Amino acid sequence: MKKNIITALAAIGLLASCSSLNYYQVYEVKSDNVEIEDSMFVDENNDCKITYNMWAEEGDLSFMLYNKTDRNLYVVMPNTSFILNGMAHDYYSDATVTQSVGLASLQTYFSSYTNHNTWNPKKLTRAYITSNGLIGQKSISVKESEMICIPPKSAKVIKGFNLLDYIYIDCDNKKENYPKEQSTLITYTKETSPLTFRNRIAYTFNEDKTDIKYLDHLFWMGSLRNYSDKGAKMEVKYKNCGSNYEESQKIFKVGAPFRFYNKYVRK
Repeated sequence: MKKNIITALAAIGLLASCSSLNYYQVYEVKSDNVEIEDSMFVDENNDCKITYNMWAEEGDLSFMLYNKTDRNLYVVMPNTSFILNGMAHDYYSDATVTQSVGLASLQTYFSSYTNHNTWNPKKLTRAYITSNGLIGQKSISVKESEMICIPPKSAKVIKGFNLLDYIYIDCDNKKENYPKEQSTLITYTKETSPLTFRNRIAYTFNEDKTDIKYLDHLFWMGSLRNYSDKGAKMEVKYKNCGSNYEESQKIFKVGAPFRFYNKYVRK
């Protein structure tokens, strides 16, 4: 019996050693023309207020635009661009897209070895949401709008692009790639950063697309650090309102709207 127990424990240990271990490469974003307010990048003028929350896997350059005026504000999509490392990408594609609709609220917005000299996503994508900001289970096909109307004293989220879909591997010091908790912080300036990106937003108050105004937001990756699952996350407990017992889940303790991450594994 004792021999069987030892054999079973050895088998469990072998399975554990073969299982994948999760790691996260976390990037901090900097800007010199967009301010950080309540941990989010915010730009504001007399017409509107733009807010960014980039925290997502691969990054998310979606933005919320609040119309401060008493007139309809129109985002001119054919004139709005995302520029990644000097390469421009159009927001508007004149396409019919499939969107999901349902009951989830807009609040969901606010919740490989590679040459590190080439920092462009292998597949640049935009995730679409419906004009009312709802997501869910039912799929519909809609025509992309050239003009997105934002009524007075209200906001809409404009879905943006992902930023980076792979990680930087330090071939000279592999312990930095798989730290017990966190690796050494690698920092960059605007001039040395391998990842710079801009959001050029065009808007007007005229339906005939005259008198277009522009907001040009410049960002760059200011640092990166690798984390183990233990270093990146923590367990929190909460009481389920529908029961009398506590539940727990792991959440990121390194997350912030001015950061984003990529997940990778060590097998």
